[in-house]
Amino acid sequence: MTSTAPPQIHRTEVDGVPVYWADTPGRLEAHLYFRVGVRDESFATTGITHLIEHLAYSRLPAIKHEHNGQVELGLTTFSATGRPEAVAATLEDLCGSLGAIAAGDVAPELLATELRVLEAEGSLAVPPHLAEALGTRYGLRGLGLAAAEPVFAERLTRGEVAEFAARFFTRGNSALVLSGPPPEGLRLPLPEGTRDGWETTPTAPQALPAEYVSGGDGLVLSFSLPGDGSPLVGAVAVLGTVLGDRVRATLRRGRGLVYDLDFGCVAVTPERALAVVTCELKPANAVVVAREILSTLRDLRDRGVTADELADVLAAFEEAGDDPQLPLWEARDEALRRIGVAFQPPHDRLLAAIGSVTARDMELVLADLEWSLLVGLPEESLPEGDDADGVLYPRPAHRPADVGPGTEYRRGIAGAVAMGVPRDARLSIGEGGLCMAGGGTVHAFGWEDIAGVAWEAPAKEGAARRACTVIGRDGFVVSLVSGWFRGGDRALAAIADRVPARLQYTETVDARRES
Repeated sequence: MTSTAPPQIHRTEVDGVPVYWADTPGRLEAHLYFRVGVRDESFATTGITHLIEHLAYSRLPAIKHEHNGQVELGLTTFSATGRPEAVAATLEDLCGSLGAIAAGDVAPELLATELRVLEAEGSLAVPPHLAEALGTRYGLRGLGLAAAEPVFAERLTRGEVAEFAARFFTRGNSALVLSGPPPEGLRLPLPEGTRDGWETTPTAPQALPAEYVSGGDGLVLSFSLPGDGSPLVGAVAVLGTVLGDRVRATLRRGRGLVYDLDFGCVAVTPERALAVVTCELKPANAVVVAREILSTLRDLRDRGVTADELADVLAAFEEAGDDPQLPLWEARDEALRRIGVAFQPPHDRLLAAIGSVTARDMELVLADLEWSLLVGLPEESLPEGDDADGVLYPRPAHRPADVGPGTEYRRGIAGAVAMGVPRDARLSIGEGGLCMAGGGTVHAFGWEDIAGVAWEAPAKEGAARRACTVIGRDGFVVSLVSGWFRGGDRALAAIADRVPARLQYTETVDARRES
């Protein structure tokens, strides 16, 4: 059996920043972590973490050694690899740069330049299929912001950037991991600050289980399960491995329906996580494969795993303990536990947890499968003439807010001939929010529930704006045209008056779910 003796992790502190290091072969690697990411932004400030990462590097002298910056859901990393003295100089410069940004020392020209660079880069913090699953589940808040386009990025001010940096890019909200001893004279002059905990991502704004039409070719299933900080962490590791093994055996080698399956987890809180299962397949097979995967998950919940399967999982994780990079990974995990990002136990404790997994543990891990399930099916998998009710589960549905009474605008002449405007359509705007009803559906947003308003560009400069899309924080949208309603110009003007100007822009919206 492979030795499971824990690697030696060294701990120290530099300028108030906790430092973890382990002797590993190769050049010195440094990873400076901050507990901040996309989930800490708002729809109005989407992209601000990525912007600060760019600004921090842009203020530095030319760096000759390997380096990188990365923004994830709840973590931002600055990495450098090279000679110890070069790495130390880069880390000191980066920390000084972040301190200057937090103090508001950002030239307007530099801010404008880096905003253009971000627009050119146009990347998401997570793969598109995961961003879509998170956005569909959580809307435009918390983890759901992974799917948001930074439509307001050009409006970010130096004050907003400084405030965000001063809150999150601090010594109390950071940790440094090194692949060797700290270089002599290392300095980390970050601003003072405390650890900033995760925002509380709200539960899904729509009823689950549900099904959505994905924008990709693969199958995506997500559901709630215990997180790495729970006593069931070993069972979660077993679930991911055994599910993949069974699906590959039956649906790839047995029936040729899939190419591969990937199982990953997104931390929601220390105690809860979101499992995300993706399958590479021919889109037309997605419904059949989804049913088979769900059947496998239910079997694992109801019957557990076999002794041979558990032994195979344990052997695979034991083998991972032979990797020469394990000490660095362990140092990283300890650092991330310190700042509240990662919660998986050290490798030796994880092995013990895996080895003691029982059938009851598997039942508990999958206890929330049915009520928390969200399935993304590629469009090609849907039958012709597919209705809005879904194939496996209902489609996500907006939950109207109670906005109270308001001024009512009924369908006008143009609305009578416009396709899709029901005879009984009416728009109500009052103190509590707005409500669009008609054709048996109701969509209502309190003013505080509106993430933004996208206005269609007027036909000519100075003309009245006659169409907009109201974007809810739950990810649902409703499109309005003034001509649809009697007094429609007044209705849209009322919306413009009630929604803060900072949350309004002129652009077409690529929305996920339109009312």
